Amino acid sequence: MRWRFGLWSFLTLAVISFPDIQARLVRNHVSSICSTWGREHFKTFDGDVYQFPGMCEYNLVSDCYQSYQEFAVHIKRTENDGNPTISYLAITINEVLFHLSKSWISVNYEQVHLPYYKGGVQVENNAAYIKLQAKVGITVMWNGDDAVMVEIDGDFANKTCGLCGDFNGVPVYNEFIHSGRKISPIEFGNKHKAHLPNDDCDDPYEEEDELLEAVALPDSCKEVQTICEQMFLSDSWSSCAKLINPEVYIQACVKDMCGCSNSTNDYCICSTLSEFSRQCSHAGGQPPNWRTPQFCEKQCPYNMVYEESGSPCMDTCTHQDVSSFCEDHKMDGCFCPSGTVFDDISERGCVPQAECQCKHDKIYNPGEIYQQDREECTCFEGLWNCISIEKPATCAVEGGSHFTTFDGKTYIFHGDCFYTLAKDEVSPKFTLLAQLVPCTHQQFDTCLKALKILLNNDKNNVLTFNSDGTVMQNQQTVTLPYNSGDISIFQASSFHILLQTRFGLQIQIQHVPLMQVYISLEQSYRSKTRGLCGNFNMILSDEMKTPQGIVEGTAASFSNSWKANLMCSDRQERLDDPCSLSLENEFYAKHWCSLFLSPNSTFAPCRSMVDPEMFYKRCIYSTCSCEKSEACLCAVFSSYARACAEKGVFVTNWKESVCDTYTKSCPASQTFSYTNKRCQLTCRSLSSDQQSCTSDFLPVDGCACAEGLFMDENGICIPMEKCSCYHNGVYVKPGKSINIRDDHWTLQSVSLAVGVQMVSWRTEKAPRTEIKLTKGKYEEEDLGQGPLIHHRIRRVGLYLVVESDIGLALLWDRKTTVRILLEPQHSGEVCGLCGNFDGNGLNDYTIQGQMMVSNSLEFANSWKASSTCPDVEENVDSCVAAPMRHHWAKMMCSIITGDTFKDCHNKTDPRPFYENCVKDSCACDTGGDCECFCSAVAAYAQACNEAGVCVAWRTPDICRYSYTRNPNATYNNKNYSSNQYTSYNNFQTIHNHQVYHYTNIYNNTEIIHYNKSDSYT
Repeated sequence: MRWRFGLWSFLTLAVISFPDIQARLVRNHVSSICSTWGREHFKTFDGDVYQFPGMCEYNLVSDCYQSYQEFAVHIKRTENDGNPTISYLAITINEVLFHLSKSWISVNYEQVHLPYYKGGVQVENNAAYIKLQAKVGITVMWNGDDAVMVEIDGDFANKTCGLCGDFNGVPVYNEFIHSGRKISPIEFGNKHKAHLPNDDCDDPYEEEDELLEAVALPDSCKEVQTICEQMFLSDSWSSCAKLINPEVYIQACVKDMCGCSNSTNDYCICSTLSEFSRQCSHAGGQPPNWRTPQFCEKQCPYNMVYEESGSPCMDTCTHQDVSSFCEDHKMDGCFCPSGTVFDDISERGCVPQAECQCKHDKIYNPGEIYQQDREECTCFEGLWNCISIEKPATCAVEGGSHFTTFDGKTYIFHGDCFYTLAKDEVSPKFTLLAQLVPCTHQQFDTCLKALKILLNNDKNNVLTFNSDGTVMQNQQTVTLPYNSGDISIFQASSFHILLQTRFGLQIQIQHVPLMQVYISLEQSYRSKTRGLCGNFNMILSDEMKTPQGIVEGTAASFSNSWKANLMCSDRQERLDDPCSLSLENEFYAKHWCSLFLSPNSTFAPCRSMVDPEMFYKRCIYSTCSCEKSEACLCAVFSSYARACAEKGVFVTNWKESVCDTYTKSCPASQTFSYTNKRCQLTCRSLSSDQQSCTSDFLPVDGCACAEGLFMDENGICIPMEKCSCYHNGVYVKPGKSINIRDDHWTLQSVSLAVGVQMVSWRTEKAPRTEIKLTKGKYEEEDLGQGPLIHHRIRRVGLYLVVESDIGLALLWDRKTTVRILLEPQHSGEVCGLCGNFDGNGLNDYTIQGQMMVSNSLEFANSWKASSTCPDVEENVDSCVAAPMRHHWAKMMCSIITGDTFKDCHNKTDPRPFYENCVKDSCACDTGGDCECFCSAVAAYAQACNEAGVCVAWRTPDICRYSYTRNPNATYNNKNYSSNQYTSYNNFQTIHNHQVYHYTNIYNNTEIIHYNKSDSYT
């Protein structure tokens, strides 16, 4: 069962003051909607309905309460066959111009395709409307013909201008009363004409006696009035008439029909009837489906049907429950019939959910199977039904300092000793030790020097793999292939050596261009291992456990605890940026490492399977750290190629543009290949009485003999028939005779028999209350159905806190940070961007279709709340997009790695917080600059609080908070529920006679209070 709480948070990046918290029940939207339709009809926000026949460009609505204008909507009408229609809308959002016409959409005069989303503005086109929605608080909908609707937030009350009025809640006043006198709708409309260059459009003539009051109808229209009254006052519209006064729409209907030259034209009556239906929906009513094939019919694409009131959030095959959490009020339009969803995969129209296809790398029909490395998934009703496939887990030591545990946790450690990588705690079949040493004189360069394997806890049975490719047993060099008991060792290529065992351990040792190690263990070792490779229990939170059972917070303290020699000194966290030491190295690294992110590189086919972001960061770090930059660069490329191979994507030819030194260094008789996977590669292996390896290992790159050739004792590749025999340490040439146990043998040819294995939120009932956090405030809405969840909302220091009686709490700093706290009862019962809370960090990237993916974009896009919102195509590096901010961002964010937080560095790794800080600080380049920086630093301060280190980092110069006195706010914790959340660790710092209290509550979240003895609260 899935569980989801209907709570939406919308966080703005602008600097926000703290207005009083407001809550309102939002159901009837009529008072926040302005509309125009038909033959020049307008309805203001305040409810006035009037007619204005202007054909120029006019300001429909704009905010006019300050010098800077956040939005403006201009409208231009024309006539089509004698009927007025809207030719275009010109909408300005924060100085960006959106031009909407019937044939094309442009942004700042450049044509764009829909759906469009950028800068907080979304434009989409469904079967009924073109819709523009902006986060500034405005929504514009145009039916592509005569009707436009504008809805704005209540924050703009009494702050608008234009044909829609001033939004002050009072009809007539200010719109149709000017300087104490009543004015006509014509005069009112002409005041809002948009003055364009060289525009000679004439204003409509102003009649002195044409005021807002209704005028007497001519006798020829009285029959029309009767027809309009019969329609609008019929029983089928009775529910709407209780919510919306029909009189003004009856009068509009009469004017339409009286003004029509052709009384049989549906346009004469359909337009106003459609508007009355829309207003009924806005008011929370349910208009009837009044259209027929003979009367005001609307055509829909595919097999969709037209309804007068339906949810604009349409369920699709990929997003099957968006309507359950739809924020938009009901509208008329084209909808899928009941029991069907829209096929947004193959665009087949509306289909039963059982016929929905699935999409991953391609389109899968229901019942078809997709198999990835650890899952086999069957497409079922648009979702993936997946079963786990047990495969060995891998721990990796790459680049001399980059570690990946069996459970998938990654960290960096620069060691200088022998360290325990992994040991079997239950039956001590093996202990693996890695020797890490500084490389030459480089400050940041760490090399993996050797790997030792202690078998059966026997110190006299030690295998050593050295970085130069040699293998030793008890200090004696071993010639490969090597077989002894349950162990076999062979050279898969000139770059790689493999160790295979019969007790579930396999090790791949790469020694070109650098030594890297990959240790694979079968699932039978779950929860039985310890060391730098973790405890293999699929729980990331306890991965850094010391031999004493203490879970450390940083890689250095964890790794130091696993020193094999206590005489070695402890190593410290390295927090400096290695690229800061050399601009040349940084440019070199960024140039070549960008191949990971390039859509045209040889790595591109793997990007959907293995997210390159982590490898890109590692590439930059390693290439800047290394003395031999190319070697480290190529080692990271090799690591990514291996990760791709694990997912079934074999990347080849990546060494042609870089790292080609290694492809050209093969001996004369050998060839280079990216996919070496042969076992018996030497003549000596053919003479063995047992198979020297199995082929269940990933293909490796390097030099080797071509297919059908084998390496002889001189390192030359020859055909099998020319191979010598090997007996008792002696090579016997073909045709030579030897005596074995009194038998005479003559070598003529060698036969080969190789055994090859085949390689192939929500509850059942949605919650009743929706809480929307936006612009520093919150709004509550009673959805009218579903279970009532008891909750309370209050302000605690910097935070707005939402608590519930179902084990959920939310903390919002009213800006860019939100925290969601769940009690253990919800473990494994939730889904979304926060993961599934099941204790297994490896399956957090589960998409809405119930399949695990490795690409963060695919994962995040699947959890869109709206199926019409376009997918994010790429993660843009904000510091590359704004290079002039990069230095400032690094300088400011260095507070995280500097002395201010030094007491926390050995408790919580600051590097990911520093990286996020730099990225966020680069991204906030259009306002709210310091806000993004402060939120990023506060995130690390919060992590330190959770580790038991409280840092008073705010000063009058850095992220100072100013308060406006609010007598109704809660400023202390005396009312907190003591049995639910605990407050502790109060620190204070004094700056300019102000006292700041750093209080840890709600899992140690930073809450700031000012001392009431001062003039601040």
